[in-house]
Amino acid sequence: MALGIDIAAAILIVVLSIVGYRRDVRRGIAALGGTLLGTTLVDFWGSQWGVQLAEWFGGGNPQTFTLVVSIFTFLLAVSLVGYGGGMFLGTSKDKPTSSRRFIGALLGALNGALVTGYILRFVTNNDPNFQNIQDSFVVRWLIAGLPWVFLAFTVAVAIAVTIRLAMQLTSSTGPAKPKTPIPPQHPMRPAAPPPPAQRMPPTTAPPTMRPPQPNPQAGPQNQQQKTVMDKINNHNPTQK
Repeated sequence: MALGIDIAAAILIVVLSIVGYRRDVRRGIAALGGTLLGTTLVDFWGSQWGVQLAEWFGGGNPQTFTLVVSIFTFLLAVSLVGYGGGMFLGTSKDKPTSSRRFIGALLGALNGALVTGYILRFVTNNDPNFQNIQDSFVVRWLIAGLPWVFLAFTVAVAIAVTIRLAMQLTSSTGPAKPKTPIPPQHPMRPAAPPPPAQRMPPTTAPPTMRPPQPNPQAGPQNQQQKTVMDKINNHNPTQK
């Protein structure tokens, strides 16, 4: 039986590692949050709901009902809140890099170890018939090492946050970079107005040639000249 438990625990951890590799880091963190929420719900309500169900079903074994309620509540929170809540994060447009996939696989393996460890703890704490499963290597490692896993995870996150803050403070308090001089800007000149439109002179028709008209005063003048010439000829004796 111990060997079967080891194989089942190893399969669960490997499967959740593959799931974490295919998902992004945000969804891996959400899965961890669902696992921790499930453990909190079981811690607060598992024993109360188990005793209440034992009373409803005619005085059954409270530990058995507590085990069933604890496992059901825990797996419900892990599946719906942890892995199902990732759909609210949306789809990332950027393709995940190899480093992000590796981190996602680590988060998946950690979540698989937590899920397996908590289920085994629920079983060993509420069912005396399963005390012999503690002979399993995986069970001993998960149950004894689960507190150390949380401690190591907390210390790692604290160190990462401290390094990040130190880098930000160092970059903000470093030597100021010389400011590049701003080239002088010439005042903006108003744009020249467009040249006025040239107007074409109006076209005039050429003057029409009119025939010469007779001078009305020319007739009397010729008559007077003729009269004068007649008088001269009459007084000239040589012509007679």
